[in-house]
Formats: sequence, structure tokens, C-alpha cells
Amino acid sequence: MEDLILINLIENNIKKILFEFSICDEIYNCSIYSILNGGKKIRALYCINIYLLFNKNISDEIIEFASLIEIIHSTSLMLDDLPCMDNAHLRRNKNTSHIEFGEDITILTCILLINKVTKKINEIEDKSLYEEFFNSIGLEGLIGGQYEDLHKINNTTKIDELEKNYYKKTIKLFELACICAISLSNNVDKEIKKKLLDLTYNLGLVFQIKDDILDITSSEKEIGKNINKDILNNKPNYVTIMGLDESKKKINEKIKEIELILTELPLNNTINLKRIISKLNL
Repeated sequence: MEDLILINLIENNIKKILFEFSICDEIYNCSIYSILNGGKKIRALYCINIYLLFNKNISDEIIEFASLIEIIHSTSLMLDDLPCMDNAHLRRNKNTSHIEFGEDITILTCILLINKVTKKINEIEDKSLYEEFFNSIGLEGLIGGQYEDLHKINNTTKIDELEKNYYKKTIKLFELACICAISLSNNVDKEIKKKLLDLTYNLGLVFQIKDDILDITSSEKEIGKNINKDILNNKPNYVTIMGLDESKKKINEKIKEIELILTELPLNNTINLKRIISKLNL
């Protein structure tokens, strides 16, 4: 299924989830602006396309999970961009949320969004999946990754420490997308699940390394957000530790691993996954 069709399904569902916010215009407008005003929706798309490996039709449940993952991701960006954190003014080629609406409205909106996601997560019957959502947001996921990014790894020169941080702040949410899709699919073989999680780890790592490279080599217009922010904030990334050439080499190695895993999957419907992966090439 084409990405534009899937994005339309995701965005329409997010509008339904956020509709109750409309009793407060500023918070509602901030949430719509921050979540639906552009963005590739790559995590949500990944969730649905993993699901389509095992199912012929899209279910309301997978759209709901994909929507929640997108809301979590966008909320994390709103917080990361705040002056007390990464202090960014540009996101998706537009003003960041706090520039557009103020820090007060942005923070209140983020609290309300997390509150809404939590309410939705509490409705999940599968308690293991329930835990996966909370771990992805908490100290083993986005919050822990951002804390380390701000206070713990700023002087590291060790690539393994950096990758552990990348796992929390980037890969964990891709992993959640994969696990949601598998959980909603019946009788997925353990070996296939392991291969998909390996693929997901590599994909998330490539995604972050590519972001590190573009932060240095691209322009704000091309990537739609502030550039050189890691250098300006004295933060290590793959390029500052390994160099540009070695970082590109790492991407190529990981993409080859991903392509090998895809050939090993006894599944026919991998074309949409391959399309997502192709976007990770430099």
C-alpha cells in the first residue's frame, strides 16, 4: 500500500484522538501543528508495514498503535526542541512549537499528549505490550536517552556508549513499532521475530547515523531543522567520533545487513519495507 494512503489513515486517526483537546484552542492548535504539520511518519509507517508482512488487510488496531507511536515521537521532539534542552527554532521547515506557541503552551500540550497516550495504553489488554509502551517512553527509552544526551555522554569518545544512547533515544521507538505489529499478528515464529528485531535495530541505528551526517553536511532547507546543533552544543555524534567517511561506511555495512535479513525472511510482502529502507541510503 502506498505511503500517502497510510499517512492519510494515520493522520485522520490522530485527529480523532486529539479532537477532545479542541475545548482549548491554543493547546489543540499546538498539538495539531506539532504532530500533523509535516513529517515523514516513518515510525508509524514502519509499524503498519511490519504488520502487513503477516496480514492482508489493515486493522483499526494497527492504525491506533501507529498513531500513538507518532504522537509519542512528535511529543518527544516538542520537548527536545525547548530552550532548556536542544534549543532548536526550526522543525520540519517550520518554527518549532515553542517559537510558534510559547514555552508554556508547548509544555502544557506535551503533558496533555502524554496523558492522552497513557490513557490509551491503559486500554491495552496485552500487558506485555502495555509494558513495551511505557519502557519506550521511560528511562529505558526516550526520557532516559534525552537525559543521557543532555548530562551523561557529552564528553564520550566511545562509540559503544553512543550506540547505547542511540538505542534509547531512537531505536527503542522503532522497536516498539515492530513489537506492536508482531503482537497484533497471530502465530509469528520466534525466529522471524528475532530477525525482524535485528533488522529494526540496524534500521534505527542507520536512521540516527544518517541524521548525524546530515546535521553536518546538509542545509536547514534540505532537512527542515537546525543544523550543526551537536557541534554547537558540544555533543558527540557518530561523525565527531568516527569521522564522516567511517560513518558512511557504517551505514553501508548496516544496510547490507538489513538487506541480508530481508532475504532470509520467508515472507513475500517485503516491498514496502524495502521502500522505507531505500530512503536511508545517503
